[in-house]
Amino acid sequence: WWIVPCPPMAAFVSNLLLLFALFVLLTLGLGSHDTISEVYIFTMMGWPWMVLASMAARLHIERRVGKNPFSSVRDFPLLGLTSAAAYALMLLAAKKISITDCFVLTFFEPVISAVLTSSALGKARRNFHFRYVKVYLVLLVLIGIYNVGELQLSVLVALMPTLEHGLFVLARLLLVARSVYVKRAYCESHAAL
Repeated sequence: WWIVPCPPMAAFVSNLLLLFALFVLLTLGLGSHDTISEVYIFTMMGWPWMVLASMAARLHIERRVGKNPFSSVRDFPLLGLTSAAAYALMLLAAKKISITDCFVLTFFEPVISAVLTSSALGKARRNFHFRYVKVYLVLLVLIGIYNVGELQLSVLVALMPTLEHGLFVLARLLLVARSVYVKRAYCESHAAL
């Protein structure tokens, strides 16, 4: 675990305690379970979480406010859970809609990004996105044309977006919101806003 920066003595104590915890869990598992697979399951239910907690603690020890604007206790788990929720929603939606629908719905992302970054990152970013309003409108028109397709208006009612389409767009919105949060944190830490 030399990748995570940590003072040498703290890393040594942490590694030693992790090995001791593994030994204790193995001993308790061998004493209370009959098969090796049950011992393995018992041990691996808790020990990997101890390793993850150790990594988070090491990140918190070595946090340098001037260089890293993120807190390992608050920001990193929030970013990870946001990403996990977004990808879970995308996979959940992708089971019910076609791959072409997924491809077309990803074109909502620049529009979502323009709206969120314009509101969160200030006037300079708003002016940047305002220059591309025509591109965003063309994207929205193309998405609309795809949804209408070659059908008549009487059949259009049956092709309204479903819940899965909404979940896919929500997932893309979560990914864009995560990126905007990261950009804003870096801008604030470097006084760029």
